[in-house]
Amino acid sequence: PVPFTITNSLFSNNTADGAARGGDGGALGFAQVTNTVIANSTFTNNRANIACPEINQCPSGRGGAMYFNTDGAADFQIYNSTIASNYAEWFAGAIVGNDGTIRNTIIDSNVSGNRGGEEGFSQCTNSFSGGNNIQWPNEGDACVSGIGFVDPLLSGLNEDGVLLPTAGSPAIDNGDATVCSNSPVNSVDQIGTARPQGIGCDIGAAEVVGEAPTNLISNYSFEDPLDGSSDWTVISFSGSLDDRFAVSGAPDGSHVLLFDGVSGEFDIEGVMQSIAASGSSGDRITLIFDIGGINVAAGGIYGARLTFMELDSVVGQIVRVGDSPDAGSFVDLSVTFSFTAPGDFDGLMLEIGSRGIRDGRWGIDNVRLYQ
Repeated sequence: PVPFTITNSLFSNNTADGAARGGDGGALGFAQVTNTVIANSTFTNNRANIACPEINQCPSGRGGAMYFNTDGAADFQIYNSTIASNYAEWFAGAIVGNDGTIRNTIIDSNVSGNRGGEEGFSQCTNSFSGGNNIQWPNEGDACVSGIGFVDPLLSGLNEDGVLLPTAGSPAIDNGDATVCSNSPVNSVDQIGTARPQGIGCDIGAAEVVGEAPTNLISNYSFEDPLDGSSDWTVISFSGSLDDRFAVSGAPDGSHVLLFDGVSGEFDIEGVMQSIAASGSSGDRITLIFDIGGINVAAGGIYGARLTFMELDSVVGQIVRVGDSPDAGSFVDLSVTFSFTAPGDFDGLMLEIGSRGIRDGRWGIDNVRLYQ
């Protein structure tokens, strides 16, 4: 066994799907490594899959972001990193390990399929040691003893390969100054920005410079009823909108917007909102929202359309479509779409919805749009 150090790195959109431990650790899997050190790094949208029809045939699908050998004395230390929106088909959407220390780190919206019934291990297998960390949502076991359960309000993955805390994020200025200044963080963030930029260093891999981005969406978690007073307008050609529903453990607040399955292949349902925003050609706009499903049939698509307006005329429209949701039930999957403004604009129109999801229910929550 040898020590291993990772700093200033991005791990995104990796998949582990081999038999046995080949399917453990969506981004990183350590079977023989001890004393692993990770700092100033981002892990997002990685996935650990189960390789066999039955779990006991080839245990795998553990640790959506990372897997540390649990057979011996392997340990790890994670400093000022962001672990968000990873998925493990069996358990522990974020981390599998026995002994570890986590400091100044964000653990956000990592999901597990709980195929083996380990509902408590939604993000981590143990409560590790450390401090000044953030975990969200408040479901399953704590990844670190005494961790704060609070939404870090992260942006989407930007062109620098980081997930920035946005306006009002509890990650801003709340990091441990000693951890930030000492090795291996060394007073910089993932991309080399000096820490701190404010009255304190930020929790996570990225340090916010200047004013943090602000969510442009009103009623982003559907806490206000859709009764005509909301900023959302319903788009439903099938009449299958179920309205907002109270759901325990919803990603934000207590509500999600639910839709019933539709009968026709081209039936569309969704919501739209006009947004007061202005900008220039080439500006980057990032949309993030969470989706979930109950007994969803295979097929169908979900997506978003962003319309750029100037003096009440359409400058351009951009459509982004996501992969068809897996059949069955799933929760809290984070979706990120990026748009580049085709021209100068003084207003935006956002539409989010689905087409051809015929059976079951699917829902959206926690809609965020950043410029």
